[in-house]
Amino acid sequence: MRAGLVCGMSRVRALVAAVSVAVVATFLVPAAVATADAPTTGSPGSDTRTSRAAAATGSVLGYQCGEGVCLVDPDVPGAQPVVVAPDGRFAGVTADGRTVAWVQPDGNLVTAPTAGGAPTTVYTGAVGFQPVISPDGGSFLWQFAVPVNGFYYTYRLDVATQDVYGIAACSCTVTHGWAGPTPIGVFPTDNGRPSRICKLDRSGDSSCVAVLVSETRGQLAFPDGSADGQTYVASVDVGGSEFGGVDGPIALFSAATGAVVKDLTSHPNDVTPTLSQEGDRVAFERDDQIVIVDVATGAERVVGPGVYPSWGGTRSQQGGDNAAASVRGTSVRVKAGKIKVKITCAGLGECAGKATLGKGKAVLAKKSYAVAAGRTATVKLKLTKAGRQRFARNGKVRLTLSLRGNGTTVRKKLTVRY
Repeated sequence: MRAGLVCGMSRVRALVAAVSVAVVATFLVPAAVATADAPTTGSPGSDTRTSRAAAATGSVLGYQCGEGVCLVDPDVPGAQPVVVAPDGRFAGVTADGRTVAWVQPDGNLVTAPTAGGAPTTVYTGAVGFQPVISPDGGSFLWQFAVPVNGFYYTYRLDVATQDVYGIAACSCTVTHGWAGPTPIGVFPTDNGRPSRICKLDRSGDSSCVAVLVSETRGQLAFPDGSADGQTYVASVDVGGSEFGGVDGPIALFSAATGAVVKDLTSHPNDVTPTLSQEGDRVAFERDDQIVIVDVATGAERVVGPGVYPSWGGTRSQQGGDNAAASVRGTSVRVKAGKIKVKITCAGLGECAGKATLGKGKAVLAKKSYAVAAGRTATVKLKLTKAGRQRFARNGKVRLTLSLRGNGTTVRKKLTVRY
């Protein structure tokens, strides 16, 4: 890119301001002293998540939630977010939805299983603004602004080798992302050229190694590529100059032609889009809320408060394998024709289905249940006619409680007192 070009992207400049000049100066000579499997040494409970063991194989949407990092299954309406870290800078989730990344308050870049577990430090050098993990989890991108020359540098970290190297330099703000294994970045209008999504690679003579998308209507920002390599999304500041902001509608572009396919939204404050792995939905941020838009229909729904979403995993049905129900306790009591059981829902999706209590084919009590992700709820099973007859006198018996839902059946032996 040509020196002397300055773009006043207010949204991105706010990000730059969040990274101190001291950290920038440190990064000018990158230090990589961590190993990929060195454990984090933070205080217990601060950035660890050990209470969840369900495999997170469903759709996972990660995002910055206030000062912390959150995960939610976007395919379960009303699902409650899981706080992965109460304090940290979100750095994305992998394409398979199994790994989440963030920068801890002490500056360490860490990853952790979305299903739960302690974080692992992957890098201890300075990490710039807008850190984002690659779809396969093997690399990261981030950017630094250098006050000495006014340039913005985009860097790539390869975790296995701990190699950190520059892949773009410009006296303008460049937002970046991934299109499969390929780093991509947005460059603003200059010398009569339109705003562009470019391939980034240190092998070329220019920061923009290859132009992937051209947009004549305004400035592009925050690019993301689909898993199948067919499309890109970005926010478009329609009609904006190189000194304008980065807010704008979200647009879908063809990878084959580099041209816009259609605008997915029409709101002027839509930014940071991320494509679902199926390519049929896009999550983005609007006025500090995470919103999802359907690519085919344009239908929208609000997920909740948050910024900088990142989408991994494939669609689950009512939580699918991404939710696991369990029963607390080993003893229950019949009271007023009902039996109370406590059901805990692990994973990122809602646990929903039918609970039955009985022996063999005999059903003595039953009730439908729906428990939000990460919650425990008391479900009151109602006695059937056979149950009322069986529990008409005092005593106790060992019965089986079955939870059928989310594509699985969970069974547990309970002692029932009556």
